[in-house]
Amino acid sequence: MAKPKIISVDELYKLAENSNSVAEMVDRVEQLNRRDRTPPPPAPEGGITLSEAQRLYGISHSTLSRWASSGYVRVIRKDKWQTWLDEEQLKEVIKAYRKDPGKGKWTVKQKVSQAAA
Repeated sequence: MAKPKIISVDELYKLAENSNSVAEMVDRVEQLNRRDRTPPPPAPEGGITLSEAQRLYGISHSTLSRWASSGYVRVIRKDKWQTWLDEEQLKEVIKAYRKDPGKGKWTVKQKVSQAAA
């Protein structure tokens, strides 16, 4: 989340004088904040963020994070705010996870051990 731009009281009064409504003034302040934002870095090829994977596959963020830290899914890149996972490997693990719903963790461990062998 970008750090909001701090404006002086004088700037706020100028915005209020030139605005027809409070909503218009709020829009102008938000535009000031939007200008300062830098775009996120592009996703690595074949990578998917934890948040995207959570929305796309319906697996909780904590489960995906645990799989990444346990080595079940390869981490392509990790920075301060996001972790990118290998999407193809993630699909394989999710397929195994959903294959036997009552034994999800055990099934994932079996899948990873078979792939390593």
